[in-house]
Amino acid sequence: MAEDSSQEKTHDPSQRRKQESREKGTVLRSRELNSTLLLLMGAMGLLFFGPHLLSAISTVMTQSFSFNRDMLVEPASMMSFLGKSCLDVGLAVLPILCILLAAAVIGAVALGGWNFSLKSLAPTFSKMNPASGLKRMVSAKSLMELVKALLKFSLVLLFGFLFIKTMFFSMLGLEDEPVVSGIYHGVKILGVGFIVISLSMLVVTFIDVPFQIWDHNKKLKMSDQEVKEEMKDTEGKPEVKRKIKQLQYGMSQRRMMSEIKNANVILINPEHYSVALYYDRVKSPTPKVVAKGVDFVAFKIREVANKHQVEIVSSPALARSLYYTTKLNQEIPTGLYVAVAQVLAYVYQLRRYNVGLSDKPNSVKEVEIPEELRHD
Repeated sequence: MAEDSSQEKTHDPSQRRKQESREKGTVLRSRELNSTLLLLMGAMGLLFFGPHLLSAISTVMTQSFSFNRDMLVEPASMMSFLGKSCLDVGLAVLPILCILLAAAVIGAVALGGWNFSLKSLAPTFSKMNPASGLKRMVSAKSLMELVKALLKFSLVLLFGFLFIKTMFFSMLGLEDEPVVSGIYHGVKILGVGFIVISLSMLVVTFIDVPFQIWDHNKKLKMSDQEVKEEMKDTEGKPEVKRKIKQLQYGMSQRRMMSEIKNANVILINPEHYSVALYYDRVKSPTPKVVAKGVDFVAFKIREVANKHQVEIVSSPALARSLYYTTKLNQEIPTGLYVAVAQVLAYVYQLRRYNVGLSDKPNSVKEVEIPEELRHD
């Protein structure tokens, strides 16, 4: 039971899952929406263009029984007449065919959009499995198909009965009308009846569309295991991610260490923290942190600084404050300008002393750090 429950598909489908489904040809579709749209548009096309179609057929029929002797003795003339008759009827039918084509395309792509997949053309041998076939026969979808079939039959029967009952006397009156007007009137009644019967299918469509959306999403839902597998595929395995992070960390550390030789001063808390500052009146008007670290990294920063003869100044409070408030290659906060300026002034005086240009400066006293920037 624990294994079964772990395989329950309770997670909403991911974007990748939806894309894979489309690639396999599994797209949200509603046959009821497609057929209802075809019926309605076909009925409306017949109602609007039916008189023109009837007139064209009537003209062709009249011309077909009106021929002369030349048409009987010349086959080419007869074939030319036949071609013209087919063209006239074809042009009359063309608007209705265009409406049906547009309805077929719109009905097919209205829910799931346009999709073309060669994978859907490949044979699926699992569908030939009798056990799978029996399972599909007792599924919720098969039950829904049965309900729709019964509902369609009932609605068509009901709407058809109500229409015939309403138009009964109009249909009986057709026999009293002249032939031509009776035909036109009959076509009109047929077109209206077609629309009424088609409207009955809207009820089925309003039921089928939400069901198809629910059933499609249910099929695409993912179990816990599927979510984990997809995360591994998309984001990489945990051990690979750890290795990448280690490599990235190593590269960033090497870049940081390479910047120490350009630093003006290394501020330290002798036991734990080291922060390297770079300042240039032209290139960097505001001092910025080019390296920082704690414990072992702090020791390595001091080691590299000694190698490149970068001044190291002990200022515990300022070192901690810079470490916690400033990111790498970021300018220092304005609240630390005065404290850093004191340290840099000391460093410049120390450099002048080292070349014999001034007296030895006094050691830097503990500088004042604003309360909001302190990290004791």
